[in-house]
Amino acid sequence: MSGGPDSREQIMRAAFAALATHGYADLTVARIADEFAKSKSLLYYHYDAKDDILRSLLDYATDQFLATLDAESTDDPAANLREFVDQLLPECPGEDVLTGRRVILELRGEAVGNPDFRATFTAMDDRLRDRVIAEIEAGVERGQFAVADPETAATELTMLLNGALLESATTDHDITEQARATLHARIDALAEGPNE
Repeated sequence: MSGGPDSREQIMRAAFAALATHGYADLTVARIADEFAKSKSLLYYHYDAKDDILRSLLDYATDQFLATLDAESTDDPAANLREFVDQLLPECPGEDVLTGRRVILELRGEAVGNPDFRATFTAMDDRLRDRVIAEIEAGVERGQFAVADPETAATELTMLLNGALLESATTDHDITEQARATLHARIDALAEGPNE
């Protein structure tokens, strides 16, 4: 994207702010442009429609999350998996985390009837699951985990995590502590033997 990575980041921040304020149904490119500090023509040059911007926002959010995990990564796959869980289900989430959850789940709801969003979420979930698979495989190679099928184990962990995120964002249930404990226990159990 011309204008450099700083411009992309500013566009993504503008899209997030506009989506958080207006919601998907009332969001327009013009409202995103209102949040964009640089020339509005730059925004219109790169994006034709709000969905193009929002799919880019999901890709950007995934990139940022994986970069955070990379920065925190250690030689301990179990610790890395716990960090993965803790980043998505923090003990005391701030308002920005809660807003981010709400925004992503609102867009995920659009994927029910929008094939482009469905493809974007499929790719996003695949990237996150691949990261979990890689950590489990690293744990197997180091003798830390005794897992017969890393892909199945990773799918189980990510399904539990997605369910916890959905419930915590769409109900008044305070399940974060229980969900974290459950997921940490599942990670610990990877050392106990092959998947049944």
